[in-house]
Amino acid sequence: MRFIGVLLIIFFAFLLYPVKDIFSLQQNYVHARKGEFIIQKDKPRKWVSLKSVPKEVQNAIVLSEDWSFYDHSGVDWSQLYLAIKEKLSGTRVRGASTITQQIIKNVFLGPEKTYFRKSYEILLALIAEKVLSKDKLLEIYLNIIHLGENIYGISSGAYYYFEKRASQLEAKQAAFLAMLLPSPLKNNESFKKKKLTPYGVKIVESILLKLKIDNKISDEYYENLLRKQIIFRGQDTI
Repeated sequence: MRFIGVLLIIFFAFLLYPVKDIFSLQQNYVHARKGEFIIQKDKPRKWVSLKSVPKEVQNAIVLSEDWSFYDHSGVDWSQLYLAIKEKLSGTRVRGASTITQQIIKNVFLGPEKTYFRKSYEILLALIAEKVLSKDKLLEIYLNIIHLGENIYGISSGAYYYFEKRASQLEAKQAAFLAMLLPSPLKNNESFKKKKLTPYGVKIVESILLKLKIDNKISDEYYENLLRKQIIFRGQDTI
């Protein structure tokens, strides 16, 4: 009986080993190197603090990726329920992962698609939300998002696509970066052409509309953003 108890302790210790790393994120940083995420004490050179990222840029990415980010406790149960329902019915499966879950998956677990990994991800996301503030989670997320081949973090993305600092980004540029997130290598056709594709226009404008609906930008500013052209790095503006 004691032997079984020891085995259970070992099992759960192995199961929850990333928890100590989640706690360490209070003081430490996450550095992406060739697709591998490393937790380190020293701040990565391209790390940007949340306060240096314009609020409209934060809002554009949050509303695109996880509209209820500031309301849930790590898991959006309503979206998860709908995703499971769609999966069982064989219809289109929606993305139900919150920003917190994406951090857990990318930094601690990996991309494999199994029910065990998803359950583990949910458990660790709930723990992370108890340990880390929303601001800390969003700062980590913005610094590890994958925006292209070997392009990780909003600082690298801002420079690569617009030759700007993250602090200089505008809402429409942030909407473009948010458009890349589901599949950056597939969705960067607009950058290659130095002009938003029809798909790019549709997604970028839908993100701007979310900003307006959620009262993050005014109606007038929304209309101005729709008319404003995105200028990419290397684009001839003459």
